[in-house]
Formats: sequence, C-alpha cells, structure tokens
Amino acid sequence: MPALESLVERLVRHQVEFVIVGGFAAVAHGVSLVTQDVDSCCPFTPENLLRLQRAVGDLHPFHRLPPGRVPFQLTPDAAAGLKNL
Repeated sequence: MPALESLVERLVRHQVEFVIVGGFAAVAHGVSLVTQDVDSCCPFTPENLLRLQRAVGDLHPFHRLPPGRVPFQLTPDAAAGLKNL
C-alpha cells in the first residue's frame, strides 16, 4: 500500500482535514477485500479544499464524471460553492 501511504502523507503534510472511508477503511479494520481506489471525506470549507488542491496538484487530478477530464482547479470562490467533489 505504498501509494496509499504516500497519499495520506501528502494530505497530512498539507494539513488537509480528512478521513479514509470505503474499501481501504474496511481493510484497516480487518476485512478481506481487494480495492484499487481510495475514498475519503473531508469538510468542504474553502480553506480545506484549497489545502487539498495544493496537496495533490502535482498529480494532475481531474473530475471523473464530466466528459473531457475536467482538471481539478479551484479558486476560493469556487471552493465556497462546492457541495460534492
């Protein structure tokens, strides 16, 4: 799980408030499960979302649902209006 450890270290270093949920959280609690994605939850404050953006920006994240791989790029105003990401 080096990739997960690297991601968590990035988030902690940038002081992002978050929790790991989903498959990896289940594995941490002893469930035998194979998962390839990381699910997390975090407070949707503009400050926290901008810290998240700084933490993962060099990984070139994008929104997975809209067509065209829309880049994850926030401004303080855009972050204030988000309810889901």
